[in-house]
Amino acid sequence: TRLRPRKLWSAGDFVLEIGSGNGRIAMGMAEEPIRYLGLEPVRPAAEFCAEAFAEYPDFEFKHLDVRNSRYHPRGAIAPERIELPVEDATADVVLMVSVFSHMETPEAAARYLDECARVLKPGGRLYSTWFRSPPNRVSTDARRTVYPEQWIQEQVAARFELRETARGESTRYHDQWEIIAVKTERATGT
Repeated sequence: TRLRPRKLWSAGDFVLEIGSGNGRIAMGMAEEPIRYLGLEPVRPAAEFCAEAFAEYPDFEFKHLDVRNSRYHPRGAIAPERIELPVEDATADVVLMVSVFSHMETPEAAARYLDECARVLKPGGRLYSTWFRSPPNRVSTDARRTVYPEQWIQEQVAARFELRETARGESTRYHDQWEIIAVKTERATGT
C-alpha cells in the first residue's frame, strides 16, 4: 500500500528486492508485468517463495548466504563483503524494506549501498527503510539497528540523489524512515 502509489516501477522493469522474506511484497507485485528477483538470507523463506511463485516465470527467489546474528548467524558471507548476484547497471528498482534496520554495522550498510549503486541503472530507484536517531537511540543490535540520521543522509547522498523521505518520526517499533533515492549520472556509486 505504500509502494504502489509511489510508482517506483513500470511495465518491463527489473525489480530487485533484498530481504524478500516470505514474499509479502512480491505477492502484491505478482500480477505486474515486471521481472523480479528476491534475495533472502533465510533459506527456508527463499525456498518457500520459489515454490509459492513457481507459476510466475518472471519471479525468481534466491538464497543469499549472508551472515546476520538474528536471521542467519551461520551465513558464509560477511555483510561487509557482500556481492549481490546481479549484473552491473541492470536493475530499475531496488527494494530494501526492513533490511538496514537489522544490519548491525555501518560498514555493512555502506557496503549494501555500494552494491545497490552498482546494480542500478542510471535513473534507477532505491527504496529503503531505516531506524534513525533521533528519535531513536543509536544501536547496533540486529533486532533493531539504528543509525544517526546525518550518517544515513551522507551515505545515501554519496551514491544517489535523495528524492523523498517519509515517516520514521517516532520510536514506535514499526515506524521506519522511508527513503527514495535515484541513481544519477553524478551518483555512480563508490
